[in-house]
Amino acid sequence: MNSRLGSLALSFLLLGVLLNGPRSFADEVQYVEPGRFGVEGLVSQEGFKVGLTRETDRYEVSLDANGSNTTGGMTMSSFAFQTRVGLRYNLGSYNYLSYGAFFGETITGQNNDISTAGTYRVAPYIGFQRHFSGTNLMLTLFVLPYAYNHAVNGDGKGNAVNSSLYFIAGGFGLAYLF
Repeated sequence: MNSRLGSLALSFLLLGVLLNGPRSFADEVQYVEPGRFGVEGLVSQEGFKVGLTRETDRYEVSLDANGSNTTGGMTMSSFAFQTRVGLRYNLGSYNYLSYGAFFGETITGQNNDISTAGTYRVAPYIGFQRHFSGTNLMLTLFVLPYAYNHAVNGDGKGNAVNSSLYFIAGGFGLAYLF
């Protein structure tokens, strides 16, 4: 496990060095994000999420929440949040590449009368944002290439299950920036 985390940290360090090195195509950037707050709606594997975001030319911070209630053979309900904190790299022409840390946790949850509160996921993320010229809208996409998942009721019988997941999650959405 430690060798995986070490290689993951080294990968992000190398990605940061590469992205902050000489800029050939981004030297002529006309658009620079001035730093704004916004409201975003995302679609991910957990369903629809709404939240707040802070976008600048160099970093982004996002906090989203969702709730669900499902019945059909088994009863499941939950309220969860996720946050992304990362760096942004201006690709030019209103486009940004982002990378950083992701954390998501189920605050309250039930799966057939067994609590799933405390289930969480920790992961790096890679994303892409596109600002639309002349508007306050921004398209956002992100993927989790690797994730550590701790499921409180991972086997459906109340037992915790820890797992490493690859390209298991991501999301896309639209933000309105003020």
